[in-house]
Amino acid sequence: MDSPWTPPGLHPNPWLSVKCSILSAPLKGVLKKHEVVIPIKSRQAMSISNGWDNEDMFADGPKPTRSQSPKKSTASKSKPDDDEADLWSPFEDDSNSAKDTPKKWLGTGKTTSKGFFTDEHNTYLEDYTTSVGPPEVDETDIGNRDPLLKATYKGLPKLRVACILSWSHKAAHLPSYSDMLEEVPRVNKNLFFEFIICSGVDGILNLSRLDPAKISTGFGSQTYFHAVGGGGPLTFISTIRVGDCHLIDPKPSANGRMQRLIEGVLIEGEWERLVGAIGQIIDKSEYKAQIQAGYVSFATSFANPVPGSSSPSNLHGTRHASGPNPFTRGPSSGGVTLNCHDIIPIYDARKYTQSFRKLVSDIDQLDRVNRELPPGSCAVVAYTVNTWGASLPINVSFNIKWVMLLGIPGSRG
Repeated sequence: MDSPWTPPGLHPNPWLSVKCSILSAPLKGVLKKHEVVIPIKSRQAMSISNGWDNEDMFADGPKPTRSQSPKKSTASKSKPDDDEADLWSPFEDDSNSAKDTPKKWLGTGKTTSKGFFTDEHNTYLEDYTTSVGPPEVDETDIGNRDPLLKATYKGLPKLRVACILSWSHKAAHLPSYSDMLEEVPRVNKNLFFEFIICSGVDGILNLSRLDPAKISTGFGSQTYFHAVGGGGPLTFISTIRVGDCHLIDPKPSANGRMQRLIEGVLIEGEWERLVGAIGQIIDKSEYKAQIQAGYVSFATSFANPVPGSSSPSNLHGTRHASGPNPFTRGPSSGGVTLNCHDIIPIYDARKYTQSFRKLVSDIDQLDRVNRELPPGSCAVVAYTVNTWGASLPINVSFNIKWVMLLGIPGSRG
């Protein structure tokens, strides 16, 4: 049985992260008045067998080289059914052509930049019209932060409270940091802790811990999150408890099109900060996203099935993507989202024992998992963020890049 674990000794570093309630609203053609959903701690332990510790998961696993990358999504003029209109992904066209969004109606591109990590709070035209400054008191601190992480929140930027409007009535059940240690007793504890408290390293950023004043959207008619002053889409990471996973076998939609995705819920404290940070970046107190019962969908764009395929499993033999490297961590000139036919790497870091920084700089050193992750697993998901829609509330999409497994639920034995 594992001995009780105490987080590594905290010391001054740039990584040091809070909590808000999820507002939920039914989506039946139009959004109705939202209702407050109070997060409830989940104490239900999950156990998984299915040979995860005994069978070879890495046989015949795809090992794309660093030169392999995603192909931009093919434009499609097909439209969703009426009952799916508000749930439709915007990524049928991944071009850089201008799109009308509420963001663009409010301002123009920024006029200057002094670097992403500058400490100066410069004023830009777009910032003046679309961004909101920090509050005097952190509104996302609602008293549900885990005691084991309490010290790590000191010195973090204060955030305004915001909410995500969901199409589902289901209440959110957010696990705490301590819950995850109990539910996944053999989780890689060092990496679990480091990924949560990290604000940014090697081009990868944590929305729950960074300063939203250094992130923007809308420069040059772009809709993705980028550094202040412009640039390519930034890569973000979040640590999640896994729900449904469709990264190996794409999930078919009601109209027969396919999408790869993983659903995950953030831990208490980190979730509220992420929601608040996005709200400050887009200057909205509420916005929509693909979320149900607290589980966010991190997904690819939709695509039609491969010609001649009779089932989703036939897409196992997906192509290696072409174009800019899809595994680049940080600003990239490539597309905002991966295509359904691209490979989504699932890295296995359960037994990784070397330094956190060494891993983040070269995650391809890890073995790949070649099966769907079981529900309740602890994982890190990397993604870009995009805004879309020609009406308010604005839509926010989380576009998956890769996943890293830290542990699966099960006994301590």
